[in-house]
Amino acid sequence: MTIATVTVNAGALRNHHFHLTTVMDMFPSDAIGGKNRNFEAPRLLRVDFGGNLIANTDIDGDKNFFRDRRVQRLFFERNAVKAGDKLIVERNGTYEFSVRKAVYRCHSPGT
Repeated sequence: MTIATVTVNAGALRNHHFHLTTVMDMFPSDAIGGKNRNFEAPRLLRVDFGGNLIANTDIDGDKNFFRDRRVQRLFFERNAVKAGDKLIVERNGTYEFSVRKAVYRCHSPGT
């Protein structure tokens, strides 16, 4: 899998992260750590959130989200992310990923 969509829920948004549970098979197992920083994974992922927002982070394997929530908070703010919004997660290399807000455009018939 190289590209997938995840939905942001209200609780995760309040806590500055989004769940990767449905797309965990995209990530290398050595980048998935334990439930806190004391159990950080041996390899970090480079996650590009756009607009010069880059996180070098692992995944909290207990809760299935990127551990660096500071960058995710900035991403949510800059992109006006709301509960229910979809995010696109793309694998660009073994340890390189990008995240962007899905934008849906409506087209009038005949355009």
